[in-house]
Amino acid sequence: GSAALLEVAEALAAGKPKEDVLFLWFTGEEVGLLGSRAYCDDPLYSHEKTIVMLNMDQIARTDQREMFLGGVWDSPKLKKLIKRQSSRVRNPVKMLMDGHRDMYMRSDQWAFAEKNVPAVFFFEGNIDKNKVYHKPGDLPDSILTDKVMWIARLFTATAWAVAWDGERP
Repeated sequence: GSAALLEVAEALAAGKPKEDVLFLWFTGEEVGLLGSRAYCDDPLYSHEKTIVMLNMDQIARTDQREMFLGGVWDSPKLKKLIKRQSSRVRNPVKMLMDGHRDMYMRSDQWAFAEKNVPAVFFFEGNIDKNKVYHKPGDLPDSILTDKVMWIARLFTATAWAVAWDGERP
């Protein structure tokens, strides 16, 4: 996710959207969302002015043909926006938008959702299918590079649309 986020930042830097876009990396997720909660306790922009939090985490493995999008359950407008961007970039990866609320609550976007900031989780899919999740076998040669590319494209298109629109979805 971190390498993909650098690519997204480079792509978005090519233009000047209506709204500022912050690129944040957090630490301490596995021990209680320490970094994201610290930011949310003292944000650069108030939560009321934060349009959306988009998070890519663990996007390189499991089924090449599917990904999970969390946080869109109760937001038809956000779901529609992401589906529109997926179609726009011709994303072949199936977007699973139901379930996995437990995973959503374990990643950094949850700290923002707790503050009533719309937050979307771009994630690889069924974590039970990832045999190297947080294990020594989690090496670069097991990365599904095409999957990373498609998720990053969707993430970029979504961030771009939100930054240009300037309104909470």
